[in-house]
Amino acid sequence: MLPTLVSWAAWAGAGLLAWTAVTILVGVSRPAFTAVAQFMAPITLAAGYPLVVVGVVTSRWALAVFGVVIALTQLLIVVPLLTREVAEPPPPGVALRVAFANVLYDNARVRDVADALIATDADIVALTEITPGWVDQLERHGLMARFGHAVSLPVREPRGVGVFSRFPVHSDRVLDDAGTTIVEVVVEVEGAAVRILAVQLPTPHEGGARQWSAAHRAVARSAASDDRALLVVGDFNAVAWHAPFRRLGRADLHDVHDLLGRGLSGSWPSPMPLLRLDHALVRRPVVPVSIVDLKIPGSDHLGFVVSVVVTDQGYGRGEGEAGASPS
Repeated sequence: MLPTLVSWAAWAGAGLLAWTAVTILVGVSRPAFTAVAQFMAPITLAAGYPLVVVGVVTSRWALAVFGVVIALTQLLIVVPLLTREVAEPPPPGVALRVAFANVLYDNARVRDVADALIATDADIVALTEITPGWVDQLERHGLMARFGHAVSLPVREPRGVGVFSRFPVHSDRVLDDAGTTIVEVVVEVEGAAVRILAVQLPTPHEGGARQWSAAHRAVARSAASDDRALLVVGDFNAVAWHAPFRRLGRADLHDVHDLLGRGLSGSWPSPMPLLRLDHALVRRPVVPVSIVDLKIPGSDHLGFVVSVVVTDQGYGRGEGEAGASPS
């Protein structure tokens, strides 16, 4: 009886892994359990290698085939992220430095967070999960004095978004719809108009994969609504191989971590970041120069500081997906 149960458990596990692999290959991240299963794909799909060995040794060819599909998918995810050519040094242009952080809405260490953000010497700071209390305390602890201009939508749930800029904000727009928050500002940096989108998207298990996918489409629509220089930062609650995130490439949005050879880096959970949920995306003529992690006191996410140049040239990458992943 026990060997039979073990056998059934092994087949069930192999079936789940195969389902995860196939849905990634065909570009599907629905329903919600599929999206959740895909989060850890580079790690979980590594089980495909021993499955191939066991299947071949025991002449269980169906198991071996499952293992091959699983292992190949893992390679298709990981290899491009490991072998990506780092972007060439950008041509001269207007430099911009942006810090992003998911602050964790019930985080009590507001002063420490404000100090960490000010210490980045960023031109613009974008924050998610901010509440009305967070905005009040950030002002009290000197963030507004440092930046001077702000556009925010603070709410009492973990989906508030704010942008703080040392450059005057020429226009702004806020989208708040079904768990999706997007704050857009346009700033002028040394004569160049630059759009900044700060986003907080729902998780696939909160409102369901349909709402989560719709949130990514809302980002793509916002990006496509204007052809000026664009930088998007935020908590997408998605990894590079999730189908909705990959489709952001259709709006010519490119993942900065991927462009700079850090596609396998993580931002959550902060003590041991396994998954990159927090992303910076650029579109020509914004060229990424560097991106570094930023420890956010009291938060469960790592933030980042991204440096870009706004130039009249692109960065030598063809059209494609926002993240490195199988097509």
